[in-house]
This record gives sequence, structure tokens and C-alpha cells, in this order.
Amino acid sequence: MIGVFGGTFDPIHLGHLRPVLEVHQALQLERTHFIPCRIPVHRTPPLADASTRLAMVRLAVEQVQGFVADDRELNRQSPSYMVDTLVSLQQDFPTDSLCLLLGADAFAQFEQWKSWRRILQLANLLVMRRPSGMPLDLAEDLRARVTAEQKVFRASQAGRILFFDVTLMDISATRVRQAVMEGKAIRYWVTDKVCEFIADKKLYKSK
Repeated sequence: MIGVFGGTFDPIHLGHLRPVLEVHQALQLERTHFIPCRIPVHRTPPLADASTRLAMVRLAVEQVQGFVADDRELNRQSPSYMVDTLVSLQQDFPTDSLCLLLGADAFAQFEQWKSWRRILQLANLLVMRRPSGMPLDLAEDLRARVTAEQKVFRASQAGRILFFDVTLMDISATRVRQAVMEGKAIRYWVTDKVCEFIADKKLYKSK
């Protein structure tokens, strides 16, 4: 099973990395692809350009066995729709099942995503949440797909939903960028290499 975790990563931070690591280890994923998007659909455009954000993702994951920086969305000129990304991954890895990792907030909006039913034909969904997180009011067609058993989830090629408790940190890319603009330290919010990269490239400095 291959993990799929997308985002703008502007910049990538420990609030991204720690929960995904917990999922990666618990489900014994073969690898997990971190996929920076080129043109986000549901949020404002990133401040750092595509190559810069990809460089930060590579620095953040390079020493973690099984973590992969994946540039496939950056190579498309069109908006970054997850359904297209999953189709591409399925073509590259036809014998592997895909596990799309989502935060609870993103999952709450899942039925607004482009071709969300097609996504469920292509991948399983793992929803990362705080321990004892509030249950979501799921539509019937989603509720029927939920399993609490990791073995059942792992055995499914696509279409299953698993809620997984992770360590969620009170860190956001917005908070990191704001700290940089204010001249405050961001160490321990991002990896050391990403911290050095941001300083060297003078990213997120106010003009």
C-alpha cells in the first residue's frame, strides 16, 4: 500500500511530517508520496514558487526511509485535482493499492472535491484526527465505507475509510510564514534543513 499526501507545503513543517510518519509506520506503508500542488483549487496561491516548495519537501523527507518527494502535480499546467493525481499514480503503480491521507478538516469537505466518487474507486481514505476527536456527520454512502480494522483497510484495493488518531501539532504554514516576516525563530516548527533553506533563500520576508 502506497500513501499519498498532498498540499501546498508553503512551507512543509512538522505538523505535516509527524502525523504522516505515525500513519506510515502503523500501517507499514511501502512508501508515502508527498505531492506539492502547482495550482491549489480550494485555497489562495502559495507564496513560494513550485520549484522552491518542491526543494523544501525534498529536504524535509530525504532522510526518512519510505518518504518520497513527488513532483507529478508540478509538471501539470492545469489546476491540481487529486483525482488526476491518483489516476497518474495508479498508472505508475498498477499492482499497489493507494491510501490517500487527509486531515479531518479536509475530509469534512470531501464531497465538494472534483470527482470524489471516482477518488473512492482509486484509493482508500485515511483520515488523520486527534485522539477522541468528534465524530463527523457522514453521508450514508460514506458511512458505509468506514472500517475500524486496519487489516480490513489494508486488504482493500480502494473505497474504504479509516479514521486514525495521530499527534496533531498546533503549527500551520501561515504561522511559519508570519513568524519569518516578523523575524521570529521557526526552528522546531520545520526541520533544520528547511529552516536553513528558508533563511538562505530569504523566503517569506516582507518586501
